[in-house]
Amino acid sequence: KHKVCPREEFIALLEKSGFEQIQVTPWWKWFDRAWARKPGPLTPAGFHQLTEALRCPACGQTRLEAASAQKLRCACGAELPVSQEGIVIYPK
Repeated sequence: KHKVCPREEFIALLEKSGFEQIQVTPWWKWFDRAWARKPGPLTPAGFHQLTEALRCPACGQTRLEAASAQKLRCACGAELPVSQEGIVIYPK
């Protein structure tokens, strides 16, 4: 399997950042799913649209718009494909 970084290295990065109760499980052919908790009080972040959190790989701004079911578009013209499963594919 090809990963951005090996599972053990990713878990070590989470631990170094103070996360606990780390669980990494196979999820999709390109990704694993990671759950972890940082100690301390829980402060809800509230609800945000996914397009408010994603950054354009070309210009770095947020607020990508849905161009179609399989594509997000930035104001700068850059586009990000979306898989049939709804996963945004970032360029390497």
